[in-house]
Amino acid sequence: MDAYLRPAADGTRVGIADFGDAQVIPNWARASFLSAINEGILVGTEQSELQPLRQVTRAKAIVIILRLLDKLKGK
Repeated sequence: MDAYLRPAADGTRVGIADFGDAQVIPNWARASFLSAINEGILVGTEQSELQPLRQVTRAKAIVIILRLLDKLKGK
């Protein structure tokens, strides 16, 4: 099971408002969340939530790091 949903197959970008728990993202973090979402590094849970107030498991942290490294390598 993938812990995160992928961006839309048609290439459209997903915005913060597309997630059910977007209102709990602190204002100071919104721009960073939006950048990470648009780059496909953060893409939410199967329930279309970002869960910004929950602790990140090691497994999810590794997935995020690997996605970031792939972006940096140009994949």
